[in-house]
Amino acid sequence: MLFIALMVLKLSALAIAIRLPFPSPLIAGLGMIGFVSGVISIFKNKDRSLFVLLSIPIGLLIIFWVAAEIAFPH
Repeated sequence: MLFIALMVLKLSALAIAIRLPFPSPLIAGLGMIGFVSGVISIFKNKDRSLFVLLSIPIGLLIIFWVAAEIAFPH
């Protein structure tokens, strides 16, 4: 949830006008923490809540984004 909220805030017009310093790697790190804790809770505790299941595709999106940045730098 924190990853989604910070990315929405970072990409909003309000953040651009105020110039809030939200570094993308830090926000991506928070998303990866959510991904790892979601995978652990699914396999260890058999948790099937909505936010835990939502953290998995978000974490995979971050992994693919980082891999694409490494493979095709711009």
